[in-house]
Amino acid sequence: MRSGILHGTAAMLDGLFLRIEEELGARVHVAVTGDGAADVVHLCRHPQVRLDEDLVMRGLWKIYCKNRDAG
Repeated sequence: MRSGILHGTAAMLDGLFLRIEEELGARVHVAVTGDGAADVVHLCRHPQVRLDEDLVMRGLWKIYCKNRDAG
């Protein structure tokens, strides 16, 4: 069951990736984050799909810094 979930999610990401590239007509990069992301990323076929474990924390830090400097 776990294998099906992981491979199904990887296939879904690959499919979305191809559709977005086709629609935009340009090469795109995808950042994958969250629980289980590390297990899924290595199953994706496109090297532009990359793991970014700190994406949310970096974003929250930027928001904090902007609010801190504004007040």
